[in-house]
Amino acid sequence: MIIYGTVNGGYLKEDSKQHINAKLLKLIESNPSSIEVIFVPMDKDLLKEKETLIIQRYIPEFNGSENPRGEIHTIQKVIGRIVDESNREWTFSEMREYLYENWWKQVSYEQIDKALADYKNLTNHCKQSQKKKTLNPKKKKIA
Repeated sequence: MIIYGTVNGGYLKEDSKQHINAKLLKLIESNPSSIEVIFVPMDKDLLKEKETLIIQRYIPEFNGSENPRGEIHTIQKVIGRIVDESNREWTFSEMREYLYENWWKQVSYEQIDKALADYKNLTNHCKQSQKKKTLNPKKKKIA
């Protein structure tokens, strides 16, 4: 198992040759009773996609890649996914509040506003109007 190999072969051995996140290792060592591990059986081919979705939803402190905490482009990916999945128009202010609240106020309004204002890159993820301050799905789905 991938997780077993990472935890047992990596974090639990001092001389591990596996990549170790030093901040995460320090957290494990300093407060092991606060750590929760959840195992979810899944197809190995879905692992990267699921990991990305979890990071983008729960914005863990120690995952830099695909994390909206520090990546404007990742915020734009999340915006595009939300707009497409909802299949409706969103105002910038609606999206701004939705993301701010769903990320437990851990991603600043400033970061979210930067993502919304970056027309060139936001267009890769959804249709938008900077003038009307609206976001729309790339392709409207017939209900």
